[in-house]
Amino acid sequence: MSAGSYPELFLQYFAWGMYNTLWDVFVNLGIVYIPFGFYLYEAYTSTKEKSSHKMNASRVLAYLEMKLFIGIAVLTLAGVPTINMNLTDMKYNKRVCTPGNPTATMVQKSPSGSGTGTTLDGMFTTTNMGGVTAKIPVAWAAVFAVGQSISDGVRIKVPCKTSMKEVGYILSTNTIQDPAVRKEVGLFKKGCFEQARAKLDAETPTTYTSAMQKDGDAGWLGSKFFMSESGYYDKMQPPASIKGFAFDPNGRDKGWWNGDTGTKPQWGRPYCKDWYQNSLRAKILNSIKPTMKTQLLSAFASWDSLIHNTTEAKDVLIRSLINKSDINVINSPESKVEQLMGFGDYSTVDGFGSAGGGLASFGATIGAGLFNGAFYPTMIILKKMLPLVQALVLAGLIMFLPFLLILSQYGIKEVFTMSALIVSIKFWPVIWAVGGWMEASLQEAFMPSLQGLIGGAEKIASINDNVLDYAIGAWYVMGPVVLSTVITMAGYQVGSIVQTAADGNNSGKGAGNEAGGMGKKLTSKVK
Repeated sequence: MSAGSYPELFLQYFAWGMYNTLWDVFVNLGIVYIPFGFYLYEAYTSTKEKSSHKMNASRVLAYLEMKLFIGIAVLTLAGVPTINMNLTDMKYNKRVCTPGNPTATMVQKSPSGSGTGTTLDGMFTTTNMGGVTAKIPVAWAAVFAVGQSISDGVRIKVPCKTSMKEVGYILSTNTIQDPAVRKEVGLFKKGCFEQARAKLDAETPTTYTSAMQKDGDAGWLGSKFFMSESGYYDKMQPPASIKGFAFDPNGRDKGWWNGDTGTKPQWGRPYCKDWYQNSLRAKILNSIKPTMKTQLLSAFASWDSLIHNTTEAKDVLIRSLINKSDINVINSPESKVEQLMGFGDYSTVDGFGSAGGGLASFGATIGAGLFNGAFYPTMIILKKMLPLVQALVLAGLIMFLPFLLILSQYGIKEVFTMSALIVSIKFWPVIWAVGGWMEASLQEAFMPSLQGLIGGAEKIASINDNVLDYAIGAWYVMGPVVLSTVITMAGYQVGSIVQTAADGNNSGKGAGNEAGGMGKKLTSKVK
């Protein structure tokens, strides 16, 4: 048997073990046979009230024949635990998405051998679960297998797409941890960036384009403009020596040393461009874990509408690390007040996401942004929690199935309804996968520029992001509820049709008996 998550795999095994225990208790107490007594009671009372005394015997026999047939079938197929379950043979089908690759893959894992590789291995063992042995009835084994197959078959076809908000949240929790690198970034800011920024503010050259202004290019240390424009980083040097750069008395450091051997500097003053491109940039990139860096860069590469090459993707990562490391930089020449008042460039799609300009946009954006600061981490927790909720719901349904069977008197309608409910719950991961794709796609569509992804001091979150968070959050919660309601209703209807067909068989027998009786009367009169 397979499952959709590790918690579901272990909890399902434990739940079937509890089902076996409860079923054994009901068998020992004779409770499982009570419904058959009700068949006789219902048959007698119903025929006594609705039929003539001459037809009571035939109707009772016809009714009991069908009820006993259905009851024994349900009891045998859906009640009696038959198929042995082995925890080491159970499978977990994991949907895997690789950043930058829209096609998902399904990896099958098993707790056999070394286990699942999670903390669940040590807790969910046969010994730790009280030595419970799990068996599953034939009918429910088929229902769970069909439900999981449908879920896996559809889920693997849902395209993969990396959520910008989730990547942004990961970026917000990563800073430059190395104190030496943080110190060097601060030195570069003081010695190079502020010098270049002062020159830009004084001159305002025409080569500083509106596109650069939109992305706040001059608002961070690795500005493309400062790197490429003559007279900025290519000519500027920090006021003090920088460790790692050899002293060059005849070149860039000429005139800085008076020739006294005792006062000769150990290190030189590099040009800002050389310092950043050949040293500091790599140090900042290496301050983040290699695996996380690879995943983030792959995610950035998939957003070709915003990030066009690997160099630009690394710049986004560096820019975020600097922003989140409390190393303040100057904002871009676009006035911060203008951004907040709604005069900045916030894109809209068919009018969606625009709260109007001026003070209205300012107030709405600030309010939504403050709430979003607490809401999106809650969304992350919700997404992590949903598979566990699904596993707990399924475990509860499994453990209480004996009550359903006995209280419904082994009703086939109730079995169909419960089967539909189980299949719908098994389908929940498909809804969540679709929600993830919709969330990521809409985020990319509504993202004004790299500013929205980088966050930090450059641009406050737009209303688009917050509205989308609320809507997708509702989808994650309400989607499964709506699906289970619809499918359960369909299952109820199927069960009703089957029950009606069974009742129709009884009615047909009764009608045949009535016709036979009338025929005998007519024959006797003719005679």
